[in-house]
Amino acid sequence: YSVGVGRDLTFDAALLRAHPNLEAHAFDNTPVASQFVKALGRAGGVPARWRWHELLLAGRDVREIEVALPKGRSDSFTPASANGVYHDLGGRPGGQTRRVIGVNEGADGRAKRLPARPLWRVMDALSHAYVDVLKVDVEGAEFDVVDAWEGYYGDRGPPACQLLFEWHERFYPEGVGQDKTLEDDAPTSGRALREGAEAALNRMGFKKVACDGSECVYWNCNRCPSLQNQ
Repeated sequence: YSVGVGRDLTFDAALLRAHPNLEAHAFDNTPVASQFVKALGRAGGVPARWRWHELLLAGRDVREIEVALPKGRSDSFTPASANGVYHDLGGRPGGQTRRVIGVNEGADGRAKRLPARPLWRVMDALSHAYVDVLKVDVEGAEFDVVDAWEGYYGDRGPPACQLLFEWHERFYPEGVGQDKTLEDDAPTSGRALREGAEAALNRMGFKKVACDGSECVYWNCNRCPSLQNQ
């Protein structure tokens, strides 16, 4: 699964070339991604065995989420509210909302509500019991997504062998946008959010095997059928 397409299919295409039996499913329905994929399709540039789903990855069990363009960006949509971009822990006990930089009204106007589903609903709908590679580039929503995975799957984690994450902790600098209603011990920085998410992945059996700055690879050998007898 490739979650978060934007304007770049190079990784997906390279993976498909290297593995002739692989089928890739991509998820992104933000305006920029939709325009890009449709134009690429008209030009005959969509790779064979690449399936596009006009759907966002949600953390909670919902059918849509609101996204908007933060200031200073022209194409990377982020979960948003009417008065700013936020990271939302979903109303769980002790959950918080952190507002960061505001909506880029000049670039794309108001925030948009777009179809979205959590991973378990997507896999059920596609009749997939297992994913070899799950790539997640969701512009700051990954912290909520990981939190939801642990809540739903428990210590077994999502049924995937390899996770590829791009972390966006830079969207949450220390103290910026902190809601005054937060508990004093609540993490207020992107660094703390990433550390918490990586700790959750570790609890779910995913070990970090490589990292290049914000882009990291995690393996769960217990979720890899090809490795079970090795």
